[in-house]
Amino acid sequence: FPSICEGFGFPILEAMYQGCPAFAARKGPAREMTGELLPLPSSLTLEAFMAALGHFLALPLAERQRLSSELITRANRFSAKTTATKTLEVLQSAAA
Repeated sequence: FPSICEGFGFPILEAMYQGCPAFAARKGPAREMTGELLPLPSSLTLEAFMAALGHFLALPLAERQRLSSELITRANRFSAKTTATKTLEVLQSAAA
C-alpha cells in the first residue's frame, strides 16, 4: 500500500484480517499495525516495495503460512470498534 495517508490504517488491517502481508510505507500507522512481522519499505519507490515483497516471497511456504496466521492474530488486536473509537478521539482532539 504505497501511501503515507492511507485512511488511518484501515486498508492495512483489511489485508491483515485476511492473512495477507500488508506492505505499506513506514510512515503512518503501518509499523504499529504490523509490528515487526514484516519488513516495511524504506521509501515510496518501486524498488523499495519490490525488495519488501521479494523478502516475503523468498520465505519457505511454511514460514509464509505462519506469518499469515500471525498477521490475522495481530489484526484481531485492533477491533473495528477500538479502531473507530480511537479514530474518533483523534478527530475530536484535532477539531478542539
